[in-house]
Amino acid sequence: MGEVIWNPILPPALLALVVLSGVVFVVARWVRTRSVRASDVLRLIAIGAMVAIAAGPMGRVRRSVPHQSSLQVLIDGSLSMATEDEGGLPRLDALRRHWMSVDVLAELQRGHEISIWRVGDSVSQVQRSTAMQIEPIAEGTALRAGVLRAMDATAPNGSVLLLTDGIETIDAADDWQSLGALAAARSVRIDAVVAGSVTAANDVRVIARAAPPVVYAGQPSTLIVDVICVGVSDELELIVRLKGEEAPVFRERFEASPTQRFEVPVRPQADDGGSAEFVVEVVGAGEETDVENNRRTVIVDVIDDAAKVLVLEGQPYWETSFFVDAMRADPLIDVTSVTALTDDRDVVRWPARVPRDDNDVAPWMNLRKFDVVVLGRGVERWLGADGGAPLHHFVTTQGGALILLRGDPVAGDGDETRELRDVIKALSPVQFGEGVTSGGTLGLTNDGRAAGALHDDAAFQLDRALADLPGVIAATQVDSEKALASVWLRQAPAMTFGDRAAIDEQDPPALAVLNAGAGRTMAVLSDGLWRWAMAPQASSAERAVYAQLWSRLVRWMALGGEFTPGRMLSVTVDPGPHAPGDEIDIEVKSRRALNAGRPNVTVTTPSGAVAQVVLQESNGFTQTWTASVPARTEGVYEFHATGAGADDGASARVAVYEHRRETLDLTPRWEQMRAMADASGGKLWPIDGVEEYLRVLQARDHEVAAESTEWTPLWDRGIVFVVVVGLFGAAWLVDRWERGL
Repeated sequence: MGEVIWNPILPPALLALVVLSGVVFVVARWVRTRSVRASDVLRLIAIGAMVAIAAGPMGRVRRSVPHQSSLQVLIDGSLSMATEDEGGLPRLDALRRHWMSVDVLAELQRGHEISIWRVGDSVSQVQRSTAMQIEPIAEGTALRAGVLRAMDATAPNGSVLLLTDGIETIDAADDWQSLGALAAARSVRIDAVVAGSVTAANDVRVIARAAPPVVYAGQPSTLIVDVICVGVSDELELIVRLKGEEAPVFRERFEASPTQRFEVPVRPQADDGGSAEFVVEVVGAGEETDVENNRRTVIVDVIDDAAKVLVLEGQPYWETSFFVDAMRADPLIDVTSVTALTDDRDVVRWPARVPRDDNDVAPWMNLRKFDVVVLGRGVERWLGADGGAPLHHFVTTQGGALILLRGDPVAGDGDETRELRDVIKALSPVQFGEGVTSGGTLGLTNDGRAAGALHDDAAFQLDRALADLPGVIAATQVDSEKALASVWLRQAPAMTFGDRAAIDEQDPPALAVLNAGAGRTMAVLSDGLWRWAMAPQASSAERAVYAQLWSRLVRWMALGGEFTPGRMLSVTVDPGPHAPGDEIDIEVKSRRALNAGRPNVTVTTPSGAVAQVVLQESNGFTQTWTASVPARTEGVYEFHATGAGADDGASARVAVYEHRRETLDLTPRWEQMRAMADASGGKLWPIDGVEEYLRVLQARDHEVAAESTEWTPLWDRGIVFVVVVGLFGAAWLVDRWERGL
């Protein structure tokens, strides 16, 4: 008890009057008798004590409030905990058997407030009743974040019990001792139990994929190869071969490091299966625990069928004419062009390489047969009757591609074109303005340089070619660009003198693209590209750039949909990456109804076994089916779909191999967990040390005193009562003695 305050029961003036009266009485008796009786003094002291009590003295005292200490239990539910190296048991099962049994939980609950946490690629609190059902399936371990969450939830002098193998895959920091010191500063002990017996071993693992995974024959793709090394410091060599070929397409020696990435350019050609398989291998690592993961297969789907293109032109013009001629010269593009000749007569030109279907006299009535639809001007002649609904379905639902070759394709302004204009407005990458602007020079934007269709390589360098090619004559007026549109070419005003104007982001767009639903659209806003291909004034190089540019753009647009160019069936496989035990999701679509009702799909497993795939109709989508196929082993899985009524089948292949970071290094981290536990004042416990842990836990000070300070009356005590009564009693006895009674 330190300071004292007063809380009077009676008014202070009244208390002062009582004290003054007592003093006056004693003084008056002394004046009258020249003596002071002892009994009067004792009475005066007793009255003073009563006055002091009435003044309400209060003192500050500290009280200790006992409570249960906090215990946070963290259970590692990541994939590495499924490793069976604890006497044939998975690590998590062994920990649960020893440390999370009913008896152990009952002991832990005595004197403790328990919370249980699951640690995976995220941290979440779980009910005690479901703690035993935690499965080791998370493909990441946020162990450090879990410890921090538990520390935040622990009261001072509480404990954290960590059941894990110590493998952290989310946070790269490795200073576990500092984490333990932070716990100690917060008066929190960390006890860790580490499961697992796999010791560190040398291993090299290869993870590879293709970007893009689908190309035309001869077009570039890139193999992105990650090499992960554990315990290896040798000089290694990366070798990439086309399957079945001895000569490598890429070879490079390098010093081993924990993680290293390579980008290998390739130009695949199609094999009999319509794809190219590359074998990526790392050699030179010496002894390893697993040599199978040094080699991976990367599949690039190669399109060798011609893309089906429909061109509609209601107002014949040079731009459309040169475009059609250039596309007819491309062996991988089949063009059907429809041109208005008079008000009631159309000229239809069919692909020369494709037998004509006499029943298909109006190709614009069956857009789903095509991969790309190209619109010139005045297309309301064919598309206006249905308000553009088939065109909208073709792009957004079927995944088709739309090219607006001459800006706004609708020439009329009447009510009969309003619905079609609304559809075009929704699909276009830009909002069209009124009229045209003057011409200028073209230049690539940053998006254009990064675009796959305009990728600079030895065979096609558009940025350099634009400096020598004629500019454009005019351009469609643009009010605005849509927020999600990507502009690849812009137009700068032509300069009377000096060099070409530099292109910046404020210049109007000349070519823009937009993803629209399942498909994509492109708007060409410049007029005059046809001059690049005009003979005899144009050079052979200019004609080549014109043809290459449009071949690349049309092929790129055709690959954006869900159907492989030229095919009536599509098989889409989730590219993954997939690991053994995963489900491979596939989707099968048909451009039209099948005679058999649904396609027939088979899967060929890495062992060569062929199995039937059971399809389910997709809710909300017509002529669409889905399935999930388990990938039980590593290797290449091939899916093939056929259907009566379809022109041909469709195939897709996917490689399955172990790639998950949780399995890269399964070595338990005993020393890191020991350093953290020791720094916090806790301990690293063996998996069979639960009984000793319970004894130590009971020996710790579970009854943590939480001190509180409060004011309490000092007079409300037995000793004060005894003293006051004793004073009055002594005064009475002395008074009797003084009177001789």
